Amino acid sequence: MLGRHIAKRSSSGEARSGKTAPDAARTALEFDEAPSDEKGPLERYVGVLELIAAFPGALTMSDVAGLMCFPKTTAHRLLSGLKRTGLIEGGGRNRPFRLGERLLRLAPALSEERRITAMA
Repeated sequence: MLGRHIAKRSSSGEARSGKTAPDAARTALEFDEAPSDEKGPLERYVGVLELIAAFPGALTMSDVAGLMCFPKTTAHRLLSGLKRTGLIEGGGRNRPFRLGERLLRLAPALSEERRITAMA
């Protein structure tokens, strides 16, 4: 699924790097140098959110597992937790994930907070 998303973006002229999907995903995100098994659980959840945000509607559970270098069981557990809390939506039966409404409701609060801070 991810490969099709990258190809679609390439044909529209937005991203023509010629990189493979995993390389493009790693380039799009700033990954920490520490291997995923050395990161705490919160960092793993945030990493998954960042990956889904970079490729909205393009990543399946297998894509997330491969790109984050997680076993599929770990990816399933993290994605299930994020989905239960409403931070992501979709998934299941090779369907892609996207950011959830609960997470999207937080974005306006962040921009409002930054406006207030800038005024001070």
